[in-house]
Amino acid sequence: MESIVGQSFTTTTTTPRPTTPPVVYSCNKSSSCGCGQADVALVSSRIVGGTDAVPHSWPMMVSVRFDGTNSHSCGGTVLSKSYILTAAHCFDRGSSQYVPGVSVAVGMTNRWDPLQTIRYVDRVYIHPNFSNITNDFQHDVALLHVNQSFEFTSNSNVSKTCIHRVDPPLLPDQYPSNGTRLAVIGWGTLQQSGSTLPLILQQVQVFTIDNDEEICQYSIENPEIQFCAGLFEGGKGQYSIVYSTKYTYFSFMF
Repeated sequence: MESIVGQSFTTTTTTPRPTTPPVVYSCNKSSSCGCGQADVALVSSRIVGGTDAVPHSWPMMVSVRFDGTNSHSCGGTVLSKSYILTAAHCFDRGSSQYVPGVSVAVGMTNRWDPLQTIRYVDRVYIHPNFSNITNDFQHDVALLHVNQSFEFTSNSNVSKTCIHRVDPPLLPDQYPSNGTRLAVIGWGTLQQSGSTLPLILQQVQVFTIDNDEEICQYSIENPEIQFCAGLFEGGKGQYSIVYSTKYTYFSFMF
């Protein structure tokens, strides 16, 4: 080929970067919340894009669906046998109301898992102080009540999330400390302008960043009710801020 083309095809090899083993969180399976059949394994990455979650490692994750379809629209997490926590901007139609055609799917890592559990939402409670101002995300919280309770003891694929108690008024020392490892999980699009949703639940590890950092000042509207988190990239002092619309929720990894 080289004699015909008149060009050398000799290539040079590069030394591959050493791979970092995943950070594994062994969960106490006797706990009443937060544990799945498999332990969470977070792969270290410098790219905000996510990796496939270990099957059945996030049994509290919820896919919220609208208009009676199986299409994923928003993420959520199981709070109790009857309630789901999700984002208010997914509804934004008032509080404490019946919304027809809304369902939730739980108990799966793959959105097409035939063994997923389906429940229908019969009541929606939106935070009274939520506003739909673009990119505000203050009080972006909604609770969904399902028409049939979840069964935790008979279905090991479904679990409720663990909630850290917060005593009002919220004090700065009740936020996760700067540099705390967090996980962002969900079936949302992996790119801000993307439209394709992954079949497999995605996860990415990020870290809390001081709200006084310059890049955080453009993302935080109210430091009393919001904190900043992102991923350090390239060793250049730049962070990629993870917004709530890209994934779902922060899971605290102390």
